[in-house]
Amino acid sequence: MYRHFTRYGTNRMDLCIIAHYREKYPGERGKDLTDRCVQYLAGRIYPEIDPETVRIVRTDAGKPSIEWDEAQNPPSISISHCGDLFACAFDEENVGIDIQNERRVDTQRLSSRYFTEAEQRYIGGDANRFYTIWTRKEAFSKYTGVGLQQILAGEEVVERTDVAFQDFIIDTGNHSAGVRKEVGGAEVSEAEAVIYCSICTSAERANETYEIQFFD
Repeated sequence: MYRHFTRYGTNRMDLCIIAHYREKYPGERGKDLTDRCVQYLAGRIYPEIDPETVRIVRTDAGKPSIEWDEAQNPPSISISHCGDLFACAFDEENVGIDIQNERRVDTQRLSSRYFTEAEQRYIGGDANRFYTIWTRKEAFSKYTGVGLQQILAGEEVVERTDVAFQDFIIDTGNHSAGVRKEVGGAEVSEAEAVIYCSICTSAERANETYEIQFFD
């Protein structure tokens, strides 16, 4: 099963999430598994493209991109996974994405170790805000392609004006609930099982809106 999130604005961005992605390709591991998932999703989003012709290439820092033999230019991509969920964003412009599921961690200790003073003030002991900052840092590192360690070394992800973040929580439990938390003026609803998500794009795209569609 995969779930398809479509964001509309000046540019179009498609975010697809595969549930139980390891079961889909049980013989694949690591980058081979990632590449197979990206090829599969590219074929679903771009039906005119033969998935077997999609090639995933990476920079020395690990930032992925795709190439294909078609006349049209391929989109930018960003990849994230947590637990049994695999997410890939396809965008006409550069994009960074991260998804995280809530877990038992010492948020105060991690905040004091990895987050700036401004970010710690923003969190203020709120677990939801902790995951907002964490996913933002991951998404920003993927957007810039510089790697997470450099971002954790002092790059702030609050009150930035050079990029835009869309922060939300995606329901993974059923098809009736979509997103909990307002993003871009969209309607929201409560969810039973959720994952935290942040998407990093150029600052000009801060007010784009979206909808979520579910496919079996």
